[in-house]
Amino acid sequence: MRPCTAVRLGVGLLAACVLLAGVTRGMAGARQEGATALPRPSTSGGMSLTEALAKRRSVRAYAPRALTPSEVGQLCWAASGITEPSKGLRTAPSAMTLYSIHIYVVDARGVHEYLPKEHALKTLHATDVMADLRAIPPNPPTLGGAPAVIVLGVHLAPLEARVGARAERYAMMEAGHVAQNVLLQATALGLGSIPVGGFDEAKVNALLKLPEGVRPVYLLPAGAPAG
Repeated sequence: MRPCTAVRLGVGLLAACVLLAGVTRGMAGARQEGATALPRPSTSGGMSLTEALAKRRSVRAYAPRALTPSEVGQLCWAASGITEPSKGLRTAPSAMTLYSIHIYVVDARGVHEYLPKEHALKTLHATDVMADLRAIPPNPPTLGGAPAVIVLGVHLAPLEARVGARAERYAMMEAGHVAQNVLLQATALGLGSIPVGGFDEAKVNALLKLPEGVRPVYLLPAGAPAG
């Protein structure tokens, strides 16, 4: 090969690599667009599991202070965070590893979806609906003035395609796994929570405007216990 040809080839390959890198960065930016990264979760130390099990109690009254970003991030990670990136495995077991339970955070800033792969929150609606959420029957006093509510929403379609009528059963089991993770993590953080299942699903869904095909099945208020 003539030297000038080799030089031209090298320059061309370099330009192609630069272009590809730019496209890749652009794609990554698109995936992250509209999402706010959460502080990195703690995966060691803290309160022991046995102590959290012993101390966990249902909390029905909360201090008014908002949760910190670190607290929100830790609760979301406990619910459905990535624990084995190479396989995409998460903190809670899931039938067929389809992860039918999706995590949403409702607070004074709006309604946000937790993105496990990015460990970030994507705002779905930037409207404070907390007062309206507390007013949905049966109202008193299950949400207890909590500054935030973690909503577990179920998306059944992928699981139904695999197991048919058993999908609902498997998904509800997963919701239980996720909820217990959140309750224990809240305890370990010095926070409180209570699992709320007795609510008007249609009214909650209409208020939160969750993505199509997602139904709310569990509400987990979270905050510092009052007093």
